[in-house]
Amino acid sequence: MTDDITLETDLPSELAEWIWHSIGAHVQAAHRVLSGGSRTTWLVDTDGTEPTKEIVLRVENGRGAFANTQLTFEREAVVYRALRNTSVPVPGLIALADDGRKILLSRAHGRADLRRESLDVRRAALCRYVEVLTRLHDVDFAALDLHGYEAPLDNRAHARNEVRFWERIARVHGELDPELDYAFAWLYANAPAEISGTALLHGDAGPGNFVYGNDEVTALIDWEFAHIGDPADDLAWLEFRMAREGESPDLAREMIEQYVETSGRRIDPGALHYYGCLVRVRCAVTAALSIAFGGPLGRGAYRQAHRRLLRDVLLQIVGITGFSVENPELPRLSAVSSSDCFDDALESVARLVSSTRGPSKLHALWLQATVRFLCNTHHFGREIELANDLEAANVVATTEAATQRTSFAALAAAGGAASDPTILSVLTRRAVRNDWLWTGNESILARQHDSKK
Repeated sequence: MTDDITLETDLPSELAEWIWHSIGAHVQAAHRVLSGGSRTTWLVDTDGTEPTKEIVLRVENGRGAFANTQLTFEREAVVYRALRNTSVPVPGLIALADDGRKILLSRAHGRADLRRESLDVRRAALCRYVEVLTRLHDVDFAALDLHGYEAPLDNRAHARNEVRFWERIARVHGELDPELDYAFAWLYANAPAEISGTALLHGDAGPGNFVYGNDEVTALIDWEFAHIGDPADDLAWLEFRMAREGESPDLAREMIEQYVETSGRRIDPGALHYYGCLVRVRCAVTAALSIAFGGPLGRGAYRQAHRRLLRDVLLQIVGITGFSVENPELPRLSAVSSSDCFDDALESVARLVSSTRGPSKLHALWLQATVRFLCNTHHFGREIELANDLEAANVVATTEAATQRTSFAALAAAGGAASDPTILSVLTRRAVRNDWLWTGNESILARQHDSKK
């Protein structure tokens, strides 16, 4: 794999020693890459022979989003072993540490990041990927050794198993955001009654999680979220990741249509919308865990992502249910003096963004977003907090803070189970306000309303 952003080039000696004891080869070169947000990833060259000459080392350092959760390297290794003799290209499992905190994989040749390629190259890669995804879904999962993977017992369990799995992960650190309380309850209550099939799913399907070279997909990578479920779940991931990579909705629809034609499965649009919501819930949980542990990108980046994802989760439910949500009144940035000291900080960080590259530029962008958040919070944070508390108090019918938080969380969960439009409206407006503190942008609800006129 190439085109990864290099963070370090000196592999810690204890990792080099573990590689030697695992495969009998010495490390010749290594660089740590910005790949994923949960574990440390190194690309390593050794003096061994194939398949140990070029390898990928992934390390659980205890500070990633999935530390101390069910999403372990042992669980991921089950998939690599199960698929090694199938037509689905996956990295070869070379070694797994006894403590489960380190895993060695063969390195696939090609590129995972295709964003700088032409549209024709990206379309060709995605077409090949959809063919491989179809092959994955056609594998007889019941004939594979998938120890620890729960097969759904009925149609609704295809989604409900995942909803409960991720809710358990989300509660590792205690209370959830009320937005997630509502979303988990809503997803469980509204699990699709019809499915397109039952298959082993990649669980994080789409651009960035496959390697492409010599006009073919050489490997599907990052199997942390693999599970047994409805193929529509993987297609929702594909849509989500394509949008995140900047691909057009038309190209995403083209890939879905190709999948339908290639697989012969009928994919219900309603199921895609449902699983699109579940995709965003998983990402919101991942961001929340990264905030708790710090994460490789710093807490600021994940705080912004978490607020945006909570907003998008509820907007997805609003779109599915068809409920109308009134746009919240947001502060006017024009009310802030142009001589404010935050202007100087924003101007300085803007110069930093324009003058840096690679990891430094990424950190500068996250710093810029954090300074903007601090500025907006300084001027408008109390106003936003009061508006959120007032709406919550109106539905809880109490103004005592501790009781309100407890009651509102319970009310959010009950509201999600009942698809309560009032609670959904309050939570959505709250999520839009909280996201605004990070961006200062016009409310997405306002833009949606204007587009319908």
